Amino acid sequence: MVTSLSILSLTVFGFFSVLAAFDSLATRFRKRKRITPQPEPIQQQPVLEFGQQ
Repeated sequence: MVTSLSILSLTVFGFFSVLAAFDSLATRFRKRKRITPQPEPIQQQPVLEFGQQ
């Protein structure tokens, strides 16, 4: 009983740690993307809005 509980807790902890690491990497990647390539979509969106109006 104790061994199975410890293994389960370890797997859950590892899963959450992997999720946290992936989330931090995703936020870093999004910040990098915001710095460089987003000026193009920001310029394209108002043109689409004016076209709809």
